[in-house]
Amino acid sequence: MNISKTPENYRRIGLMGAAVVAVIAALIMATTIFPFGQDTYTAELEHTAGLRVGEEVQVAGVGVGEVRKIELEGQHVRVEFTVDKDIDLGKETTAEVKVATLLGTHFLLISPAGGGELSDQNIAMSHTRVPFNLQDVINETGDLSQKLDVATIRKALNTVAETMDASSEEFLPALKGISDVSEMFAKRSDDIATLLESTSKFSKQLAGNTDDITVLMKQANTLMREIVSRRTAIHNLLTDLRAIGTQLTSLMKENRDEVGPMLDNLNSTITLLTRNHAKLGEVAKMLGPTARYFANATGAGTWLDQYMPGATPDNLRCSLEGAC
Repeated sequence: MNISKTPENYRRIGLMGAAVVAVIAALIMATTIFPFGQDTYTAELEHTAGLRVGEEVQVAGVGVGEVRKIELEGQHVRVEFTVDKDIDLGKETTAEVKVATLLGTHFLLISPAGGGELSDQNIAMSHTRVPFNLQDVINETGDLSQKLDVATIRKALNTVAETMDASSEEFLPALKGISDVSEMFAKRSDDIATLLESTSKFSKQLAGNTDDITVLMKQANTLMREIVSRRTAIHNLLTDLRAIGTQLTSLMKENRDEVGPMLDNLNSTITLLTRNHAKLGEVAKMLGPTARYFANATGAGTWLDQYMPGATPDNLRCSLEGAC
């Protein structure tokens, strides 16, 4: 396709190129203003700590967004920042301003924690921290030094020096003792490190079993509540047992004359039975067949079905009836 080189065509090509450039610029500005693929959050800081707009937001050392806006809100600073959509920030998420380089650059470190979601997409001040600012401390120290009474401090230091000089004999052994203790700690540093490591492991073990310990404590509380609720019943039971014991004691005292001979006779009977244990066993063995025999003999009716030849004379019945 050939385009004639006329002023009108040149004008048309220029307008089309300007439109393309405007569209590209608009897309670039849109990606800058509207963070595609990212969520926007806010964090409340005590102060900015040198944090600036455009600095990086990191999670576990990886850049996931940037600081969009910093503004003063009441007694604290509100920071608006973006985070990639695939990162979930729970209710216990924390934010901390970190120093990136010695040249004064910073970054916002986000530490996701807890379940659920952040309320209003905002990290409260109780979950944020800012770095230590040495210049603020120096300024405060300078203001404080101007309010100090130098003469009084000098007098106090002189008094301390005089006291230490007067008690040098007691003070030097104390310093030597401190030195010996420090030396002992230095020699036992490995043992102390081992002890601290064991303590750390024990603490981790306790932390890992927190749920089990909590359940155990709840069960112990339930048991104690049940014991307390049954305290009256247990008290009444013990009172009744004491009364029974008292009555049994009185009964034994009143019937001592009768109970004593009875117990003696019972012991004699037990001794006799023990001595004739073998014979009693034989009797028990013979008692079984004998019982079966009599059961068979009496089980046919109201008479005894027994054959005993020669037990009675043949003419006994007729003699009794007078018919012989």
